[in-house]
Amino acid sequence: RYFSNKVLNIKNINQPIVNMEFAVRGEVVNKAADYEKQLAEGKKLPYEKLVYCNIGNPHALKQKPISFLRQVLAVVNCPELMNHQNIFPKDVYTRAKYYIDGIPGGTGAYSNSRGALCVRKEVVDFLKRRDGYEVDPENIFLTDGASAGVQTIIRVVLNGKKDGLMIPIPQYPLYSATIDMCEGKQVHYLIDEEKSWGLNVNHLQDVVKKARGNGINVKGITVINPGNPTGTTLELENMKDIVRFCNDEKVVLMADEVYQENLWST
Repeated sequence: RYFSNKVLNIKNINQPIVNMEFAVRGEVVNKAADYEKQLAEGKKLPYEKLVYCNIGNPHALKQKPISFLRQVLAVVNCPELMNHQNIFPKDVYTRAKYYIDGIPGGTGAYSNSRGALCVRKEVVDFLKRRDGYEVDPENIFLTDGASAGVQTIIRVVLNGKKDGLMIPIPQYPLYSATIDMCEGKQVHYLIDEEKSWGLNVNHLQDVVKKARGNGINVKGITVINPGNPTGTTLELENMKDIVRFCNDEKVVLMADEVYQENLWST
């Protein structure tokens, strides 16, 4: 029998999902996909290709991928290549062997929910070199990309409709979309153009005071460094001020540092 009313429809599914907006996608991207389809079908347009600028995709602009990473992955995914050590540079096989030995089940199988221990130990070493701080690998969680990590921590931090998370304006829209999905409150703070898009702690304090005055339980603050989309790198003293602010106001500091290895020209 045919049922005219669908069991799931736009009105009875989870409404926070319906209401969330993720500006990385949207009508502009949909229109671009339509044009791309027309080009693939041989239709003549005023251009021959499209470059999507809604997401960071340097390879689309002909930046070459890092060969070492792909070569190591190739050997780890196909361990038989260890028997043919004339294909890639020696350091590729050395690194691949470390992962092959450290992941007995091989890639593609279920791992520890935190991620492979051998990789978490590398994260520990990185943090020790960068920050001088010894981290327990049991407190390291690997995620399939930064977005999954952001969504997980926001779901953990926000525990009710009155809970709020401070996010910068402008910001990467993943944050606002995830907060909406969790039915939390977006608490916007402005980054300071006069300070090269840095953070003004006095402004942060004003934002927290106003939000709490409106009944919002401010649980955390997201700081994107280097900034997205501004690209600015916070000065050391500015970062120290932010840490002091979080300590004084008892809010969780979410440091989004995914672009920290970028090199910036002057």
